[in-house]
Order: sequence, then C-alpha cells, then structure tokens
Amino acid sequence: MSIKFKNTSLVDTLNENSPLIMATKGPQLMLARFHGFSTFYKNKRRNQQICDEWIRDNPHRASRPKPRDQSLDTEMTKDEYFEQEQARAQTKNKK
Repeated sequence: MSIKFKNTSLVDTLNENSPLIMATKGPQLMLARFHGFSTFYKNKRRNQQICDEWIRDNPHRASRPKPRDQSLDTEMTKDEYFEQEQARAQTKNKK
C-alpha cells in the first residue's frame, strides 16, 4: 500500500536520522532586511502635521463646543412615576 492512501503525515514516514528531521531540529536562521518605515507611520505623521496646521490657522474653532445647560429636568423619580400612574388609573376608573 502506498503512502498517499494512509492517514500518515510526512513526519511519521521519516526516521530520526533523516536529513530533513535533523535540519528542522537544528537552529533556524532568518534573514531580516530593513525596508524603510511603513506607510502607516508616514501617513500618521502627515495627518498630524495637517491637524496641527488647521489648529494653528483656526484657533477659534480648535476646541469642542461646550454642552448647553439643560434648564428643564425631564427625568422623574420612581415614586413620582408611580404617583402619576396611580392618578391615571384612578381617572380611568371614574369614567
């Protein structure tokens, strides 16, 4: 029976003294070259320069608008809600 019909991997078919196994168990070296800075950091720096120029040219618009004070409190407590519901139920019962 050939190897392709069995459920075996390549590592199972090789013994411990085979050149492939000995090479994989040895130290692995990798050549890494510096190809310059990525475009992400170039674009990030350029974006920061544009942002700084805009803030310098528009100092009156650089800060975020402050939220307005809310003069009307629309929230009610749980007790106020139950009182309102009881009053509504009583008016329905009177009809």
